[in-house]
Amino acid sequence: MNTSPNQTMNIVARDDQLLELAKDVDHDHTKRGGWITLPFILGNLAGVSVAAGGWGSNWIVFLITKFNIGSIAATKINNVGFGFVNLFPIAGAVIADSFTGHDNANANRESELTKAVTMFN
Repeated sequence: MNTSPNQTMNIVARDDQLLELAKDVDHDHTKRGGWITLPFILGNLAGVSVAAGGWGSNWIVFLITKFNIGSIAATKINNVGFGFVNLFPIAGAVIADSFTGHDNANANRESELTKAVTMFN
């Protein structure tokens, strides 16, 4: 792409104007975490609950067929696991999003997912 020196000066001038506008934005009133994160936490909880439901059904069948555990005992084991699966994401999401911010929470989540995939494969 051939640009004349005049076009280059215009691009640089526009970039400088954008930088000045970005500096003028008042960052003192930005708020991280709090009640604004509640819809995201609830959406995450809904997704995790659906995934855990599918996992739980397969887990009960696995316990019955491979370990010869009765269906009542297998269901009790599954319910204890389900309790932890449903409570930990709520606590983790509130702590991560409220105290560390959105970017750090995503970085930590990706790191943990990578570890989990590596461990279970």
